[in-house]
Amino acid sequence: MCGAGKPPYADAPLAFIPFPFLIWAALRFGPAGAAYTNLLVATIATLATAREQGPFSAGSFADNVWLLQTFIAIAVIANLIIAATMAERIEAEEALRQRDLQLRMALSGARMGTWTWEIASGRIIWSEGMAELFGLGREGFDGTYETWLHQIHPEDRGYRQQKIQHALATNQPYEAEYRLLQPDGSIRWLRSIGDVTRDATGKPLRMAGVAMDITAHRTAEKLNERLGRILDSSRNEIYVFEATTLRFLSVNEGARKNLGYTLEELQQLTPLDLKTTMTAERFAELRAPLLAGTENLVVFESSHRRKDGSEYPVEVRMLLSREEIPPVYVAVLQDITTRKRAELEKIQFERQLQETQKLESLGVLAGGIAHDFNNLLTGILGNANLVRMALKSSGSASRYLEQIESTSLRAAELCKQMLAYSGKGRFVLNRLNLSALVQDSAAFLQLSVSKKAVLQLNLATELPAIRADATQMQQILMNLVINASDAISDRAGVITVSTGAMYADAPFLRETHLAPDLPAGEYVYLEVADDGCGMDAETVKRIFDPFFTTKFTGRGLGLAAVLGIVRGHHGALKVTSAPGRGATFLLLLPRTEGPAEEFRSATPAANNWRGSGTILVVDDEEAVRMVCARLVESFGFQSIEAADGREAVNVFAQKPDAITLVLLDLTMPNMDGEEAFRELRRLHPEARVLMMSGFNEQEVSARFTAPGLGGFLQKPFKPEQLRAKLREILEGAAVGEKLKASSSKLKGNQAKFQKSPVSLGAWTDLILDPSLEL
Repeated sequence: MCGAGKPPYADAPLAFIPFPFLIWAALRFGPAGAAYTNLLVATIATLATAREQGPFSAGSFADNVWLLQTFIAIAVIANLIIAATMAERIEAEEALRQRDLQLRMALSGARMGTWTWEIASGRIIWSEGMAELFGLGREGFDGTYETWLHQIHPEDRGYRQQKIQHALATNQPYEAEYRLLQPDGSIRWLRSIGDVTRDATGKPLRMAGVAMDITAHRTAEKLNERLGRILDSSRNEIYVFEATTLRFLSVNEGARKNLGYTLEELQQLTPLDLKTTMTAERFAELRAPLLAGTENLVVFESSHRRKDGSEYPVEVRMLLSREEIPPVYVAVLQDITTRKRAELEKIQFERQLQETQKLESLGVLAGGIAHDFNNLLTGILGNANLVRMALKSSGSASRYLEQIESTSLRAAELCKQMLAYSGKGRFVLNRLNLSALVQDSAAFLQLSVSKKAVLQLNLATELPAIRADATQMQQILMNLVINASDAISDRAGVITVSTGAMYADAPFLRETHLAPDLPAGEYVYLEVADDGCGMDAETVKRIFDPFFTTKFTGRGLGLAAVLGIVRGHHGALKVTSAPGRGATFLLLLPRTEGPAEEFRSATPAANNWRGSGTILVVDDEEAVRMVCARLVESFGFQSIEAADGREAVNVFAQKPDAITLVLLDLTMPNMDGEEAFRELRRLHPEARVLMMSGFNEQEVSARFTAPGLGGFLQKPFKPEQLRAKLREILEGAAVGEKLKASSSKLKGNQAKFQKSPVSLGAWTDLILDPSLEL
């Protein structure tokens, strides 16, 4: 054994020579490297000891083994502890690096940066994020407080300084929002937060914090403010209310003004408090698709009640916003009062248009029937008169003829009412005082009503005149009063007839019959009201239909004739009635300028006048043509008959000077009356023509535009009427010829007097010249 004189542990310190290598391996390679190194050192030490070499071979075998084991244990434990400690440090450093990376990424993603201000030196240290926020690279910032302050908008520098001084003085966190000036001239908003670090005495050492780019947030805030102002001033009503309690959270100014509530008052209410016509169950049904997610938007109509109790229709567009906590409903409402009114007006206009078209259609039908019946009645009535003139007796045959004439005249009255309904009745328009006309008819009206009915007159004085036909106005008055009397029937009641003037606006006129195009303005009215049985709405709709009647003996033409006369006078009618509440008929007629005229009935001409000459009778109805020919022959004339206008022109062309007058029908085949009249006047400019028709004079005047017509006679007519018309035309023509002759003589005498002076006696002789008789 080497070193036998040495103690057993003399060389033991030499065993620790590998420890630096072991520590290096543990630090460099970690636990795994330390384990391999320990294994290598233990192997070498064991082999050396076995060969009695190395630091563990000086003693006995037992001592050497004990020293070797102790060495290996110390080396392994120490090396592993060092390796584990280094592993933990490495892990901590890696975690720190990861956290730093994540922080940098988070700051970069959030457009944030960190900064530190060393107060004593004035140096500022900032991150890459801060450099990006300021628009400067790290090399572009010199780290001074002044440079940092210079980058802030001039208007915000004082504010930011105040915030910093406040944080330094009060030991409170620093927080400020300010604008930055970017190198390109743009502006960026920053929000900066920081804390002050102090020494033991409380002196500020540094301030550190973060800054965040809030430009987008600020822009959104301004946009929201602008949008809020727009929504608040919107004419639409905007409501936000909770999905659970349904209480209003926000209501825009437009809604508040329309409702008359304050926001505080509305926040105590729910939509059901405003929707008077909607139940909670119905409102839940409307919200159900939004809650279920099957619909994003629901649209419905409802009615809202204002604070003052008035109501108005609305259209609601409602959605559910689940982004809010708790979820809320957003409802945009539009006041549809104008739209509803327009829809109602459209419906009323269409109804009135349909009514007008129906009246026009029925009017054309009634007018055509009346025209044809008048032609037939002309033949019947004319033949009866001819037979009466031929018999010249008062026997039973004469009585039968009277009944034929009476029946024919009643039939003619029905035709007149049908023509009146069609608006083609005979109108003689004059300026009338409606109150005076009613007053003059009062006695006759009293005889027409029931004995138990009281007739009251409320007539306005100084009433504006109307342009109307007095006879037609009396027929309207009579028909309405009789209708009121029938409504009262056999019980006691009151019929009130009123007149006056009123202003009728467009909405009022739209509620009347016949007035879709009448202008708003001043109207004269006639009102007939009764307290009779009244009518239901369905009856009111039909009372003006021809032949519709609720009376057992009625013909259904009375009110139809009233409507036709009103239409012919460009007026309007309004009917108000309800079962058990009577009825009111209001007639509106346009006022006219000028005073009312007073009328007297014309004195009938003598019925023994006779004429002479030849009359050409033209009518396509043989019976009418024959009757007219016999009648003119009974008046002393000769007659020639023609079946249509063409035949009449051919007959007239053969002997125009021999024909005294042409009695011409208007409506005929081949050539009608108007065309025939033009041809006759072309053949003889002074030809005298008396036009006859089953239509009234106004209807003929509207269709007949040729000048020079001698007169008009409406069928059916009595012989006396035909005689009077013939006398009027022929005697008027005779007077005209005398006037022409006298005018020629006066012109000749005037020429004489202009050539030489004359005495007063000469003038007297001229004036008294019997040849100048007019």
